[in-house]
Amino acid sequence: MRLRLAAMALLLSGGALFPGAWTTHSHAEYRACNETSYILEMAVASLSELGAISQGWFRLAPGDCHEVLRSDLPDELELFAFARSADIYGAQGITYHGDTPFCIASEDFLIEGVGLCQMRDYQHARFANIDFKGGEWTTYFSEETNYNLKRAAVAGAQRLLSRLGYSVGSFDGVAGSRTRLALDAFRKEKGIENDTEKIFDALYDAAAAKRSDTGLEVCNESRHQIWAAVGIEEEKGDAVQTRGWLPMDADKCASMLLEPLDAHAYYFFAEAVDAEGFTVRINDRRLSWGGAHLFCVSAIRFVIEEQGSCDSRNYDQRGFYRLNTNGDSRFTVTLQEP
Repeated sequence: MRLRLAAMALLLSGGALFPGAWTTHSHAEYRACNETSYILEMAVASLSELGAISQGWFRLAPGDCHEVLRSDLPDELELFAFARSADIYGAQGITYHGDTPFCIASEDFLIEGVGLCQMRDYQHARFANIDFKGGEWTTYFSEETNYNLKRAAVAGAQRLLSRLGYSVGSFDGVAGSRTRLALDAFRKEKGIENDTEKIFDALYDAAAAKRSDTGLEVCNESRHQIWAAVGIEEEKGDAVQTRGWLPMDADKCASMLLEPLDAHAYYFFAEAVDAEGFTVRINDRRLSWGGAHLFCVSAIRFVIEEQGSCDSRNYDQRGFYRLNTNGDSRFTVTLQEP
């Protein structure tokens, strides 16, 4: 079965939305393959006569195929998948989900039951159904660029090397001279051999360390989950690019942007959401953090380059406020309830 990312529309669901996109093979195991340029964190869930179970996280490097489950998987078992890019990518990450709710946790988890997630100190996520007709279960996570596994591994390395300041050109999945030179320099700096798994482990660690030095961090001190968006004006007078949504649980901090804050201006908007994803209202007013600068947003994760005529392009509009970063390469936004 194949979960494909269409442009920036990150809603993934079962066969109804993607007819013909699901493939099956033969054997009693479940595997997941990452054909994207992102390190993914994956969770699986099942429904059977024994009840509901959700489990995660399984990390998938770009180009990697990983055996997630190996057992006698009965025909009547319903299996579901959810995946998200690792938080080292900030607001530019991706998410694969569907329509069936299960409980998840921030750290590794094994959860029985599907109800009362928040009352049990879990979060709520919607998983995509895996249409299984017998044999081996394999899910392929892919994106619009349509990499194969080999090119996904190269593109994933290019993406992370670029974040670390190496010159690699575009994330095309082709190991050209600039990519090879950058990778050789990184391996020499870290003292690691030419092993794909070790390279991605080192790239992940380096990107995670770098995000603590630069970028935009958001800390959610409210009681609710929030979705956050950012606007970036690279040069004075340039069109503002908006990016979102970054989901954040209560009492958590996360990186919104990872690069140094050297653009002309940054703008910010966030709103609190309930377990179903609807905006929280207090005294019939949305609980949000914004301002007077009107920019386009979408109902799902987005990158929007132009800000005019939001309605005619099927976008919503929200009021952002300008961040006073004082020229620092790192800035923290703290969200508190009024």
